[in-house]
Amino acid sequence: MKYRVCPVVGLFLLMGNLSFAGDLKVPAIPDGEVRVFKSYYATKRDRPNLKKLLMRAVIAFSPGSYTGEMRWEGEGEGRQLLYTRRAKLNNGATANLTFVFDTSPEFRLHSYRSVIHAPDGTKLKDEYYDFTEPSLRYPERTFQMFVGNMVLRSSDLAVGVRLPWNVWLTPANVFPFRYRVIGEETITVPAGTFECYKIVGRLVPEGLTDLTGIILSKIIGKYYFWVEKGGSHGFVRLRWPLSSGILPGMRTRYQTQDLIEVREGK
Repeated sequence: MKYRVCPVVGLFLLMGNLSFAGDLKVPAIPDGEVRVFKSYYATKRDRPNLKKLLMRAVIAFSPGSYTGEMRWEGEGEGRQLLYTRRAKLNNGATANLTFVFDTSPEFRLHSYRSVIHAPDGTKLKDEYYDFTEPSLRYPERTFQMFVGNMVLRSSDLAVGVRLPWNVWLTPANVFPFRYRVIGEETITVPAGTFECYKIVGRLVPEGLTDLTGIILSKIIGKYYFWVEKGGSHGFVRLRWPLSSGILPGMRTRYQTQDLIEVREGK
């Protein structure tokens, strides 16, 4: 079953004044590109505290590994980019996410579908969201959290560059997010050695005025990304905050996701 998002009155008053100069360019991603990632904890201090119920739930629904495939469909103004992400969750469930991007009149996220099956094969969720629905009035550069990398893949990167976008968490939660290219680094992952840009990302506290946004800006740590300097800036490594804290002495725990295989379509 598919579900269409219903308009939420006043949801985006916060975002209405945000505007971004220029459109994102269509990324030069090879047709059929496949990237496979493996999740792990880089240090002992990053390992989750499984004595906490909330942390156990977070880990259960986190991916142990996932595969992302890009392919192009159509031609001319009807050309679209499809990204399919298949993940095996730590609780044994499987998540299949499909994202469709328009390339004209601007590069943007068109739609998103999420299908989750329990370990026994029972379908738990089948949801569909149309980001182009006019009544929703989504601000420019709104992307679901798992495809925020498309902002990077659609931009010209250099050290010092700052990139704004809006992260979609749920139909009722869309918040400003910022990327900043903080340096260059050579890193080695199972897929090989790559020359990368190192990027930090985080929610923007000064842009959040509702209670949910304020809480998120306080408890969610920074995100770190390493993307290829060349080509279309594909992800090589991600450091994803699993938990954080407001009180002194509390620290952010990170899950690291490394590229273990990359295949480019012919």
